[in-house]
Amino acid sequence: MECCREIWPLFGSKGQAAHQDFEYIHHEPNTMIAVSIAMEKNDEENGYLGVIPGSHKLGPLPHGKVKNILEHADWTMETEGVDLTAEIPVVLEKGDILFFHSLLVHSSTLNKTKDRFRRSYVCHYIRHDSNITLRKDLKRKIDLY
Repeated sequence: MECCREIWPLFGSKGQAAHQDFEYIHHEPNTMIAVSIAMEKNDEENGYLGVIPGSHKLGPLPHGKVKNILEHADWTMETEGVDLTAEIPVVLEKGDILFFHSLLVHSSTLNKTKDRFRRSYVCHYIRHDSNITLRKDLKRKIDLY
């Protein structure tokens, strides 16, 4: 039974459906930027980050229920009104850093490996004069200076 617990977080871990971070953290004016730091290699096998180049220029898009629950966690929301086939993989080596706009449509995929994690550290920055709406848990502001 021990080995099953070790394998569970790896093989079969679902990704997050294509979305814009703005959908989860509404704020005005929109100043959020996301940072993803690869703690190990993230590739097509262990659940890469996929992006749709230029999709941030489309503005906030509607989001709905996840369509592929075999690939994506059912708690996530999925972007509607954009061509998801335009998504390209972003392969990150351990230590690589990716910065992206809060409106960039992006997703992650199912981990197909039996011996590799896809750990990454993700952080979001919102300018101090932006007001966060809907999420009371994010209303506290922390000065960085």
